[in-house]
Amino acid sequence: TRVVSYDPDHRPEPGEVAAVPLTDVPGLTELCQAANKEGLAAFSGSAEDRRRLILYGITLGTGDESIVCLQQFTPKFTLRPDKLLFLIHRDGIYSELEEDGFAFDLEFDLFVAGGFAFALDKSVLERVLGFEVAIRNEAHKHAQSIVAKLQIANANDFVEACVKDFRLARKVAAIVDRSTFASLTLARVRAHAKSYNVALTLDRQNRIVFSNDSAERWTLLKLLDDDYLESPMTNSRYEVNSKLAR
Repeated sequence: TRVVSYDPDHRPEPGEVAAVPLTDVPGLTELCQAANKEGLAAFSGSAEDRRRLILYGITLGTGDESIVCLQQFTPKFTLRPDKLLFLIHRDGIYSELEEDGFAFDLEFDLFVAGGFAFALDKSVLERVLGFEVAIRNEAHKHAQSIVAKLQIANANDFVEACVKDFRLARKVAAIVDRSTFASLTLARVRAHAKSYNVALTLDRQNRIVFSNDSAERWTLLKLLDDDYLESPMTNSRYEVNSKLAR
């Protein structure tokens, strides 16, 4: 496991944990302080509480040495005694669960300790803790950088799609972050597409036409992100979505 500073442009590699100072996520700081002081309102289990619930967790230890482990809420982790019989083990005795509770699978999304939040799942920081606005702003900048490199007929449609769709936002960030982005040209993209029999739609001026159709919207970005690769050992060609540079 390797701890790295949170960077919205960085695509996490296997085993990386993103760290961000709590000063950058004041809402999380307030939540942890309230939890340690037992200052949070009790969860009533009402439909309204369930609708508003985002994170839940447990605190290990006390004071400055405490660690808060947080998990993004999904309904599947709710324990409801009116649905199944749940037994709670405590001091060698099993007793029935009398009110709603939550299960933990020990794969926590966030750990808070020592003035930092550590994210095993970087997307939780971005979606839940207010980083999403920053990501979308960066996506606009990255998409514009790609437009400046390539001749995209409907450039505004491309930029808008990248800003609205969080997955596209992360994809354009990875593309612009590549060391090879500076040498990217339309001619090279078209040659690469032809080599792998990937259809690019062009207008009469030979400009790329971006399609936001669900079946086509990824075509251009996959080309730019080097998702089409060839094995020199087998001369086989592949489409991949996860790569680790050597």
